[in-house]
Amino acid sequence: MTYAFDTLKFTPRLEQVGVGREQAVAHAELSWDMTLADTATKAELAELKKDLESSLRELEPRMTGKIGAIVGAPVAVIVALQKFL
Repeated sequence: MTYAFDTLKFTPRLEQVGVGREQAVAHAELSWDMTLADTATKAELAELKKDLESSLRELEPRMTGKIGAIVGAPVAVIVALQKFL
């Protein structure tokens, strides 16, 4: 995804409402810098994806064990009750 930030439109619009040229340019540059500062790069997203996949692989065996216990415990109780009844 790309972001379009047109400083050539931004600056004149500020000047139209009374902001001086120097300030308008500074506002445009700051706005652009702040937009980029909060934007993740493809490399950062790829690294995050790897980290998440790794975390999910680590969680999978634990979740399988917990699900097995959740399903297995009631089954064991039912089997035990059937033997006693």
